[in-house]
Amino acid sequence: FSESWSWPKPVQRPHPPIIMGSAPGPKTFAHIVEFCTGWMPFYGRYDVVEALGELRSVAEAAGRDPYSIDLTIFGAPRNAAALHELNAAGASRVLYGLPQGEPGDVIRRLDELADVVKQV
Repeated sequence: FSESWSWPKPVQRPHPPIIMGSAPGPKTFAHIVEFCTGWMPFYGRYDVVEALGELRSVAEAAGRDPYSIDLTIFGAPRNAAALHELNAAGASRVLYGLPQGEPGDVIRRLDELADVVKQV
């Protein structure tokens, strides 16, 4: 790649959070530990809680506090039991997709999700 620049520069110091969205794996975890403030796995494709344990082991081996890595769940489950498990594992936030279409459909989905999240 040739050099590239981004303007304006971030105001936040030392920099904005760097969150890697990715599947689990040794190289991915090494990069997260070295360069990132957080990890954003996609829920349902693998065991996120098990993978988080692996990531924390890599962090500890590298001398980084394993609990300093923020966990965001993309495509989070819509049931309170699964959210409780993710919360207990250390997830700090969850992201949901919303339907496209009529505003009423979006509002209904938001209400459904709010009801689930309130239980956690």
